[in-house]
Amino acid sequence: MPDPVGPTVAELIELLARGDQPAAVTGMYRWLDSEQRQRTWKAWRRGRLARIEEPPGVLALIAGERTYWMSWPPADGIVAVPRNSDIDDFELSALTKPDPHTYWRSWLLREPETVEATLHRVEHDGRAAWQFVAPEAEGARCVLTVDERTGLLVRAEHPEAGVFKEWWDLSDEVPDDETFAYHGEWQRAAEFSHRYPPDWQPT
Repeated sequence: MPDPVGPTVAELIELLARGDQPAAVTGMYRWLDSEQRQRTWKAWRRGRLARIEEPPGVLALIAGERTYWMSWPPADGIVAVPRNSDIDDFELSALTKPDPHTYWRSWLLREPETVEATLHRVEHDGRAAWQFVAPEAEGARCVLTVDERTGLLVRAEHPEAGVFKEWWDLSDEVPDDETFAYHGEWQRAAEFSHRYPPDWQPT
């Protein structure tokens, strides 16, 4: 039975879309990448801004308003790359979607009755959350858990592969500006030379 006080499917979609760019969240994130490797990050989010460490304590990426700072092995150090205002790329693309409203509508509205019938309140890592069975995709029905406060998708479980995305140790504390700043040495990445305007400097 659906939870009588739970969100409607439309409200759930709005909640999930809002979680794509949370106002403020910090936590640990574990996920399977496209090569089925398990990755563990510490991540800070504040709207479009993000900081990712992999492993925790080692900078992997800072996404500022106009610049990506990131560890780039071919360059043997930190590179600065202009950020496209229309899309998120590099590691940040694992945490965001180009159009979250369209993404969630196109998926959940395929079988809204399934979402409604399975939606129920749960607790995830000590936080209130909503859990439901998503419509079938690629031959499977995944169980998704969304944080009630932030809209963050905190757990995604495949019936055969198991848990493939999960957040824990979440905090709603707002990361300060320094979290998304980089003051060390940097260089340009030759692989992305086409992205640098003339006389470009990171900001």
